[in-house]
This record gives sequence, structure tokens and C-alpha cells, in this order.
Amino acid sequence: VDVALVSSDSLIIASYHKRGTDGNAVHGYRMDNHIGICTLTDNSNMLTEANSRNLELLIEVGDFIKVTNSFGQDKHLEVSSVTGSVVNLLSTYHGSETVTSIYTRKRALIPVDASSAMMKFSLESLPGIGSVDVSRFGPNLSNGYVWKITFTSNSGENMCPSPDHCLKTHKTRASVVDVSSVSTEQEGAYVMTGFDNGFPHYKLLGTSSFIEYSKSDEKWTLYDPSSLEITDVPSSDTFLPSHGWSNGAVINQNPGSFALMTGSNAQVYVTLE
Repeated sequence: VDVALVSSDSLIIASYHKRGTDGNAVHGYRMDNHIGICTLTDNSNMLTEANSRNLELLIEVGDFIKVTNSFGQDKHLEVSSVTGSVVNLLSTYHGSETVTSIYTRKRALIPVDASSAMMKFSLESLPGIGSVDVSRFGPNLSNGYVWKITFTSNSGENMCPSPDHCLKTHKTRASVVDVSSVSTEQEGAYVMTGFDNGFPHYKLLGTSSFIEYSKSDEKWTLYDPSSLEITDVPSSDTFLPSHGWSNGAVINQNPGSFALMTGSNAQVYVTLE
């Protein structure tokens, strides 16, 4: 459901829930890729997150965000720059002033040499893709691979008229945290791989070490590849805390874009046939 108004202890939804819950309390969850709220203004190519949330940690240049216009239609807008809570867009919004949620696209972190089975699993985990068949070709002389992807369900290709709107590749990632003052095997840059009940989770590239939030324990924890707890911090923040970690660990947001692919010839792109 769409939320119309939020107060300190309640919310009002934009439309009636006809069946109700027979007086029983139910859990409510925010969509995992919700990153904020803004007001769209006619003839403007800029938006500001209403709660001053730092969107530099969540989106980057070239990303597409989804908003809802005054007619209730979803619009996908490309980001040209982001500074703190202010986002500049390549296109201009035309319509009545309206308050809307901001959504970022969901992502899958895929190795550059992913098997066809891994590519299939990763793509089918994304919304709107449906089912796919995948064949892998390569490596070529530059150690590159080509994956041929065939949409095999009704929700596939017809919902993806342009690769920029649903299948977009990135060589960099904005949502990265740097971990230090732990064992050498767990130090490095942890990349955000997605959300779980509105909380981001992170993975150290090339390993199985990860950081995630536990709602039952109300804490953030860094785990080694065997799921052994290395460090934690009690918190209910939806952003990863930058202080208070146990065992002297130091964890900070990386303000820049982190290179997922390195090398002078590193390229990744999508084409539709």
C-alpha cells in the first residue's frame, strides 16, 4: 500500500484496505529499495530528499530512480549528479506538485566469470525479469565473457523495452563501507548487495565475509566466511553505524564510487536483440 501520512506512532495509507485485519495487529514492512521521500515540482530537474537523507551512499551518476507522478504513474529518471540529499536529473518533471517515495533499482552483484547457472539465478532474483535461459560464451583473448539471455516468461522482455530501464550494468558502486582494525582476512571494502526488511547488507568482494542487521538482536554484525561473529554494535539505525563497534573494529562509509571492475580494458554492457 502507499503511505499518505506518517506521524510518530502511526501512519495513514493512501487508499482503504477493504477487508481489514479483523482487529488483529499485523506486521508492516517498507519496500527494500525505498530510499526516501521527495516533492516533485513542475518544470524541475532536481529533487531533495525530505528527511535530509544522504543519498550519496545509495545512488550514483547513471542510476535510474523510480518516482510516482501526480497521475499515479511510475516514472524512471536518470541521475546526473547527487550531493547529499539533493539529486539532479537528466530529464525534467512536468506535472502537478506531488509528494512521492523514491525507489532505487534492485541489484545483483555478479562475478565477471559467472557461470550460466549463476547468471540465471542472479537475474531471476530481480523484480520484473521473470524466468530466463542463459548461455555463456568465452573467455575470449581478453578473458571476457558473453552471456546470451532469453526471456522465457510473460513478465520478461515485454516489460523491458529499453535495457537502461531494467537491465543496467555498473562497473562502480556507491554503497561501500571500509572495514579496518580487524583480522587481515576481514579488512577491506564491503559492497552493499541488497536489502533485508529495509536494512542493507554488505559483502567483502572475493570472500564470504559479510555484514548484516539482526532485528531480533537489534544489532549490526560482521561475520567471517564461517559465519563467526567478528564485531558487532547494538543499533536500530537503518544505516550502518560508524562508531561503537566491538573489539576495536573501525567501519566507515566510503564517500566515493568503488571500482567493481579494474583494468584498462574492463567493460560491461547490455544489448537487446
